[in-house]
Amino acid sequence: MLQPLEDELLAARRQWVFALDELLGQPRGWTQTDREPLRELVCDAAGELLHALDGDDENNDEELKALFAWHAEIDFDTDRQQMCGL
Repeated sequence: MLQPLEDELLAARRQWVFALDELLGQPRGWTQTDREPLRELVCDAAGELLHALDGDDENNDEELKALFAWHAEIDFDTDRQQMCGL
């Protein structure tokens, strides 16, 4: 009964994460200090979504994984993580 609502909420959160990422990509004259809180917010929210989708074989969201990796600054070769409180 709640699954459709949960799916809708996850979809809306996913759209929001990508909208924040797009906002970060726009030239607005922000300094690095201005961008860091938004970047961390994108990273944290993307990580939470990936965690919520973990185990859902039907929803292997490669685009969301790539967004998370970009903002988390993950180097998969060395397994080094620099952001998102990781």
